Amino acid sequence: MKLSLTLNLFLFLSVYIAVGCAVSIAEPIGTPLYTQGEHGYHTYRIPALVVTKQGTVLAFCEGRKTSGGDSGDIAILLRRSEDNGDTWSEQQVVWDDPGNTSGNPCAVIDRDTGVIWLLMTWNRGDDHENDIIALRSKDTRRVFVTHSEDDGQTWSPAKEITSEVKQENWTWYATGPGSGIQIQHGPHKGRLVIPCDHIEAETKQYYSHIIYSDDHGETWQLGGRTPQDQVNECEVVELAEGRLMLNMRNYDRDKKYRQVSFSEDGGMTWKDQAFDTELIESICQASITRHHWPSGDAPGAIAFSNPASKDKRENMTVRASYDDGRSWSASTVLHTGPSAYSSLAVLPDGQLACLYEAGEKHPCESIMFARIPLPTPFLPSLPEGRSWDLVWQDEFEGDTIDSGKWEVIGDSPRRDAFWVKEDAILDGEGNLVLRTKKDGDRYTSGAVRTRGKFESAYGYWEARCEFPVQPGHWPAFWLMPPKGIDSLEQDGQDGTEIDIMEKPWLEDKIQHALHWNGYGEHHKSEGSVSEIPGVSQGWHTFGLWWTPEEYVFYVDGKETWRTAAGGVCRVPVYIKLTEEIGDWGGNIAEAALPDAFRVEYVRVYQEKPAPVEDGPEALPLVDLSGDTGRQVVIAAGTETVYQGHPTTVLLPDGKTMFAVWCIEHGGLAGPMAKSVDGGLTWTRLDDRMPEGFKTHRNCPSVYRMEGPDGVERL
Repeated sequence: MKLSLTLNLFLFLSVYIAVGCAVSIAEPIGTPLYTQGEHGYHTYRIPALVVTKQGTVLAFCEGRKTSGGDSGDIAILLRRSEDNGDTWSEQQVVWDDPGNTSGNPCAVIDRDTGVIWLLMTWNRGDDHENDIIALRSKDTRRVFVTHSEDDGQTWSPAKEITSEVKQENWTWYATGPGSGIQIQHGPHKGRLVIPCDHIEAETKQYYSHIIYSDDHGETWQLGGRTPQDQVNECEVVELAEGRLMLNMRNYDRDKKYRQVSFSEDGGMTWKDQAFDTELIESICQASITRHHWPSGDAPGAIAFSNPASKDKRENMTVRASYDDGRSWSASTVLHTGPSAYSSLAVLPDGQLACLYEAGEKHPCESIMFARIPLPTPFLPSLPEGRSWDLVWQDEFEGDTIDSGKWEVIGDSPRRDAFWVKEDAILDGEGNLVLRTKKDGDRYTSGAVRTRGKFESAYGYWEARCEFPVQPGHWPAFWLMPPKGIDSLEQDGQDGTEIDIMEKPWLEDKIQHALHWNGYGEHHKSEGSVSEIPGVSQGWHTFGLWWTPEEYVFYVDGKETWRTAAGGVCRVPVYIKLTEEIGDWGGNIAEAALPDAFRVEYVRVYQEKPAPVEDGPEALPLVDLSGDTGRQVVIAAGTETVYQGHPTTVLLPDGKTMFAVWCIEHGGLAGPMAKSVDGGLTWTRLDDRMPEGFKTHRNCPSVYRMEGPDGVERL
């Protein structure tokens, strides 16, 4: 990776804009359903979104009458849409106890009955959260439920269920907010599950838990809680293997990621609580929902939304997982600016709907309704009939770097430090970790390459990465020709260093670069710096589509630079993933080490050509395994005699066929048979074969050919 920002490097600055933002990256995608200060309410907060059995979209929220705070005079409101969100009803009040706090809407649809159940909480308007937690309040936090049997047009009086679902030693309590689920599979099919959280009076510890109903909402009971604390607001999703997963707001600031926990008994107990290191957060609510179930060979999909930032409530992002939440391989940014709570649902037409808080200066300025396609993993579009073929990959599973794919570089000097082998490791969670650390008086870092193990040209190259956060060092994903770039005969065509991504800055920007004609006096280079909001936090994909005509660079599936500089490299290259230390990346002495560059996967695709109309790829595939009427025995084997490796040829009359084969694997090549009725019956011709043919050990073949004299021969 040649970092020469000198006069011979002509830099272009590109701005990365989320799809759908027609005017500015600060403008959120979607339609504002609730706007601060309108219709007699000071602020609207806490969105909850569901789609009814009839396909009606219900968008709930809290209407805060006198301030934007969490206490005071607050009602629960609703707007309805019967056309997938094209038009909306006027807002209506679902529940209001004037002067007091009615909030935390969490809705669930009973798909068996069509009834919509809405779980809510209540407290006195003059009781604040801190007072309730400290047992200084005049009352406590209570739990209520209401329901609608007419698609959300009218609602039953709120019914209190506190004694059924809240333990006496719990102080604070919250339902959702957002949505619950009805279990679709397994022994608990039909159960309604509402995610909740609570705080214990004695310990002041935060936990997530669920409540459930097995009688279609008539009664509600307390389910299990998480094994560990420091979590609260949560949502639940059903996994394909019958488990439930809670996705939870995390208060452990040492790890700024969402926490998850799993249940195998319908939510009665929870275990395996852990951090999902792909889902970063700044302590905020989030939403998760199943988009569709697996079908045949097609995987299912789960969607997730939250402000994807470790430090601020900003960058509202919708992600998709195609492996039940083990990884999140695709995303769409709805708003790069201030954003907070969100709620997801699937519309009847298959689109994802997201109801989320967003604003220009503050996330509570409005509640937006956005419709988007389910995010899908990116591959560049190819001409009709052509497709991508995954030819090489490493998903970094296990606990040891695959030596058949990678050379771990070291120990060797590199710039202002050293590459050492011990700083390139797998973390056991599906990631390559390239660590930077201080080792006595020197600094070291990790690097790997595929030289001599995998080298290729052209195609689409992609890696998914998470960046280090300290100054003085920088990560890179780049390609190098095995013979280097020193040739001057054809500019970059006979060797170019291709830097798909390098990030020497802590700011939200990355660089693509090309270098050719060596690194000395003839050196040439060209590059592009792209400013990408949020790229410094969380996981992002970096790709290169390399054709004989040009290079096209991508970040998170969006094009950032297109060029043919250097004439386009035409020789194979190998992959390098590296961490480096140098002044360009800042002062390493100011870094809190160790720090790390993580890579989830590297994948290389090549174009698969369209089938040739008269070629073998165009031939129909016929499965004869069960069609015994079309199976004819030419030569029967026995337990001790193997007859195999046949070759056949059909003559122009469409009926006459010849077959040859061998006895034993690579054995005697003597047998031959002929059919004159298209293979229905056969006559052995072994005795007509040339002298010595029967004892020749080989696998024979038979072909129909025409010689120079025009005579056809076998």
